[in-house]
Amino acid sequence: MAGAQPGPGPRRDFLDSPFADERERLVDALTKAAAEHGYAELTVEHVVRYAGVPQATFYKHFSTKDQCLMTAYDVFAQRLLDEVTNVCRGPQEWPEQVKAAVGAVLDFLVEALALARVFAVEAAAAGPVAAERQRAFVERLAALLSEGRTRYPRAASLLPST
Repeated sequence: MAGAQPGPGPRRDFLDSPFADERERLVDALTKAAAEHGYAELTVEHVVRYAGVPQATFYKHFSTKDQCLMTAYDVFAQRLLDEVTNVCRGPQEWPEQVKAAVGAVLDFLVEALALARVFAVEAAAAGPVAAERQRAFVERLAALLSEGRTRYPRAASLLPST
């Protein structure tokens, strides 16, 4: 969405614990370090160096770098879904909502290009867990967009894959 500032870090409401600042710094550091080094080459040492915290702090919050990546992915995906949900709440008809949603996704991805690359390309190195997370996200996004079909009378004549 034009003008939105998604930024690389997680939202404060996502990390509501006494250690939210540490956790947030680690998640942010992981995404920055993965963008620079590639996820396959990324180490916990990179993450803690970027975050400026001791390695013990990392392990207080995450058992592996994959777990930290999945936390970062969840934050990123939720922010993207929030953008799409906001544009789909408008008064326009379903086809216009889909068009606005596609625009919001593209705007969000352009604004967070380095992060989008980490989650779309680099995360594949995290294996099946990352692939499953990506598949689940796409399903959530598709469900959100197809929900509008029920309120659009002419949708009955469209193919289900539309």
